Amino acid sequence: ERYEKEDGEMKKIYWSMCLIVILLLIFDGTGRAVTLRFWTGHGSPDIDKWFDEVLIPQFEQAHPGVKVERLRVPWGELNEKIMTAFAAGTAPDIVFSGTEQIIDEAIKGLARPLNDYIKKWGEYRNFISMAWKHETIGGKIYRVPIHISSRALMYNKTIFKQAGINPNIIPEKWEQIAELGKKLNLRDDKGNLIRLGADLWYTHQFCQGFYYFLYQNKGKIIADDFSKSLFNSEAGIETLQYFVNLFNELTPPNLPALPSGPIPNFAAGKIAIYVNTPQGISDLEKYAPKEFEFGIAFPFRKSRIIQLYVNGIYITTQSKNPDLTWEFIKFFASSDNLRVFNNTYFTINPRKFGAKIDDPFIKQRPLLVAFYEQAQKIGIPYPIIPNYGTLQNRILKDAMDA
Repeated sequence: ERYEKEDGEMKKIYWSMCLIVILLLIFDGTGRAVTLRFWTGHGSPDIDKWFDEVLIPQFEQAHPGVKVERLRVPWGELNEKIMTAFAAGTAPDIVFSGTEQIIDEAIKGLARPLNDYIKKWGEYRNFISMAWKHETIGGKIYRVPIHISSRALMYNKTIFKQAGINPNIIPEKWEQIAELGKKLNLRDDKGNLIRLGADLWYTHQFCQGFYYFLYQNKGKIIADDFSKSLFNSEAGIETLQYFVNLFNELTPPNLPALPSGPIPNFAAGKIAIYVNTPQGISDLEKYAPKEFEFGIAFPFRKSRIIQLYVNGIYITTQSKNPDLTWEFIKFFASSDNLRVFNNTYFTINPRKFGAKIDDPFIKQRPLLVAFYEQAQKIGIPYPIIPNYGTLQNRILKDAMDA
């Protein structure tokens, strides 16, 4: 009885200490509840709803007294808004940012290194290595990967068949893609473009489409030590010439371009071959007529690669509650939450998925399965370049458009 009584007392002391630790995390020393400010450039109506009605309320329920305030900032404004907030000393605690931002977040002192937290977390090996490679600068891990996007060629097998082309052909080689694009381009008697044979320049962000093909041609944008630009190398010129030739063949400036409608043109059957993302599968399910059948290809020339656009979440160096912020990141990056987030957003889960994909959501979508499989087989991190935004949006984009 004496031992049982002492054991009971020890348990009370233990749980009392745990409660004290939790309260110390939650309150800032003044008795006031802690508010964590969370900024993200990612979003969609479904993702916004999941953040606000599921993820954040569950975290707050598990951490009484904690309030998480989420702000979604448009992608085009995120970098400027973050830099302005840091300059004013009002940066948020948590930022969920895009692929290109990681290098500036590291070298400009925006993101807090996470190595010490991750060592204690024990989940490092449960993520694919390429995701961590992207989030690591100079041996320091600055973000936890949340989702991965990539690029591939999707093609409308139904259009192939209607045009007398074998729908089982997989458009992979550059020459083959160009030839099919020319055959599938269709204009009416007045010269109006009814169907675009191939759109490889990825209208959403042309530089990304160019980089995808440049790396297939064993080219690079910049030297590994950032000392020299390489996009104007022989491989770069050859890649851009390929784009120019096909662009002028399919959409010459003297003829009308393909008009856009309320439904994305590829989903509407107005583009035969298209550089698309995993998220594009959502558009096909939402808009594409059921009579369309789609295929997927991973083109190559001198090498076959798929660039991984890793997006991650970090603790800002101005956060006054880094330990509690880390608790939120761990919660967000848990196995269940990453599965729900990536399936909702139609992106690739950075956690290891193995040779066999068991998730029913993924298994019933062959195009999405292909993205997962190829990311694991031939995926490489997207190039990490200082001042990427300036290089891409103010230098390369204008030069390549010209």
